[in-house]
Amino acid sequence: MNRVHPLLSAKSIFEELKIDCTPTAETIPVYMGGPVHMGEIFVLHGPPFGWQGCLRIMPDLGMSNTLDILKSIAAGKGPDTFMIMLGCAGWGPDQLESEIKENTWLICSFSGRIVFKLPFESRWKAAMQRIGVDPAFISGRAGNA
Repeated sequence: MNRVHPLLSAKSIFEELKIDCTPTAETIPVYMGGPVHMGEIFVLHGPPFGWQGCLRIMPDLGMSNTLDILKSIAAGKGPDTFMIMLGCAGWGPDQLESEIKENTWLICSFSGRIVFKLPFESRWKAAMQRIGVDPAFISGRAGNA
C-alpha cells in the first residue's frame, strides 16, 4: 500500500487487457501488493461493493480482481476510493495469528484516510502515529514488554 510499482501505471494494465481508458485513468498508480501472485491484479476499494467476485473485508472495504471493476475504473466510473495492486500477501493456516501473538506485527484499526487519501510515502508514518508509536524507537527484535 505504500510502494508504487516503479515501471507500471494503470495505462499499462489497461493496454495489456485491451480496455479503453480515459486520460485521467492512464495516470492511476499501480502499487506493489505483496510477494504472492505477483502477476495478478487486485483492487482494494471502498463502496460500492457490487463488483463480480468482490470480497467484503469490512463494512467500508472490499477487494476485487475482476474485469468489471477494472473497466469501470478505466472509464472513470469505479469506486470513489481504490488502489490497483499487483500481488498480495498470503499466510498459511494460523500463521498470521501466530505472528500477531509473537508481536511480529504492529496493528492499528483501518483508516480509509490513511489508505486512500494520504500520499503513499506518508502512509506508514501516519499508521504508526495512529497507534502512538515513534518509529525511531522500534527495535529489530520482537517480544513482549
